[in-house]
Amino acid sequence: MAPRVIKGIPITFGFLLASLLPLLVPVTVEAQGNDQEYTAKILEFTTEPFFATPLVDHLPASETVPTPLDFLGHIAGAADVLT
Repeated sequence: MAPRVIKGIPITFGFLLASLLPLLVPVTVEAQGNDQEYTAKILEFTTEPFFATPLVDHLPASETVPTPLDFLGHIAGAADVLT
């Protein structure tokens, strides 16, 4: 059985080309820093070390997104504060 052809290009070649295209485009990844003030507050309010996993023990810094500390005036999970 012959492969299907669209406008002279075999479909399998088109899929192969489309799947390899992302490998040809250079990608640069910049390291994102952490918000030091917020990270210190997280560690201050964390009651046990096993609650502070590498997924939640810091807050990535952003120039465009305010932290909960900037927006609310306290960190999420602060003692005696319900938000």
